[in-house]
Amino acid sequence: MKKAIIALAAILTAVATYAQATVNFQNFDDPTGVTRSDGKPAAADNIGITAQLYLVNADSSLTALTPATSFLSGAANAGVEGYLDPVLVTIPGVAFSAPANLQVKAWQTSFGTFDAAKNGGGWFGQTATFSNKTGGDLAPPEDTIFRFASPLSQVPEPTTLALGALGAAALLFRRRK
Repeated sequence: MKKAIIALAAILTAVATYAQATVNFQNFDDPTGVTRSDGKPAAADNIGITAQLYLVNADSSLTALTPATSFLSGAANAGVEGYLDPVLVTIPGVAFSAPANLQVKAWQTSFGTFDAAKNGGGWFGQTATFSNKTGGDLAPPEDTIFRFASPLSQVPEPTTLALGALGAAALLFRRRK
């Protein structure tokens, strides 16, 4: 009997040691959802938008947490295109029920990555770092509570900017003659 109790205690200690924090990655607490700079919800017009949660480490580096998710879209989700399809995310290295410093990045799915969308003219946006309660072990996962400081935006491709600058220079040059 004593051996069984000692073995059970050892197993519970090992499980507690390896327990990880979890959060329910969603934004249903945001009354307006995430919008784009054109005033439409993030995934309006069936534009796929991916969102990923990142752990902000002590040295300010980011660790991508999986799984990533997407904003709700399509006819079945009309009116809620600014909200995430919720997913449960495990946060390695953070003890359950401890706060975690997090950041959310979102980008147009067809570009593949946040940086590709940002540099290639796709929709993109990110939150500031925020602290969020976590769950795990016997505690239920906590909901993420975040807001994008500004709408998702598009930056024109560098070639578009270059052509615009050449056109403006040509107009100024022509005007001088």
